Amino acid sequence: MKFKLDNYKVGELAEFYGVSVETIRFYEKVGIVNPLRNEENNYRSYSKEEVISLDYIMKLREMDFSIDEIKGILKKDKLADLYDAIGEKEEKIKEEIQVLEEKLSTLRTYKEKINQCLHRTGKVEVIEDMSFVIKNIDSSLKKSLDALKNWTFLEMPAFTIMADPELLASDESLLDRKNRSEQCEYVVLAEDYGNCYNEEKCKERGAYCYRASKVVHTVISVHTNKEYKEFIDLYNSVKKKYNVLSTVFIKFLAMETTREDGIEFVEVWMPVEEKE
Repeated sequence: MKFKLDNYKVGELAEFYGVSVETIRFYEKVGIVNPLRNEENNYRSYSKEEVISLDYIMKLREMDFSIDEIKGILKKDKLADLYDAIGEKEEKIKEEIQVLEEKLSTLRTYKEKINQCLHRTGKVEVIEDMSFVIKNIDSSLKKSLDALKNWTFLEMPAFTIMADPELLASDESLLDRKNRSEQCEYVVLAEDYGNCYNEEKCKERGAYCYRASKVVHTVISVHTNKEYKEFIDLYNSVKKKYNVLSTVFIKFLAMETTREDGIEFVEVWMPVEEKE
């Protein structure tokens, strides 16, 4: 756009700022720019003063100020008011960045879990010294999750229940709604969330910490149209070498759907002790 003293056309300004003609006309409609209108041909033209105002508005838009916020800024005369408005916007953006960073961390953690589904399904390992945070679901899952969100993490992991080992060994479906509701526990793998399993902090939020000295860990794939036999096979296999303790943790990670049936990928931790 060539510099001139007056009479800028809306198309020239739109091209210069890399926006649409409709954007600048919208600014006119909401009253933050006021071009002159030629009464003979009804064409709009912008004076040098209006171009300066438009440049100011474009800078504010680049800083993510809304149209309403810009209206408020334009009504204020003191530079200190603009300074305060920019400071408030800065703090808001910092908060948004923090939220996005937490979401990114959650995505990366879940991405790693999906990587386990792809590459570690069926592989069994023994882990020494693990901790779990456990909270009763005494009203609804949502209320329980909201209570746990007081910790440092943004989103909870995939739904996890604490199961009685004997349920795994029974012929009943582990994921039957009635059986699941009787378990009525929500479990967070403490190692996923740094120091969130501080025992005093757990007590304050109506939860408790379960520590296991030895855990059998694996990811298994379960066909949803069958009797979840994979759980029982795993349990019986582990029992050949270890005594399975009174708590088994099961986390549902993801689902893959085929034409025939669905396949759930499930992470399992079995606290165990060596057989004498």
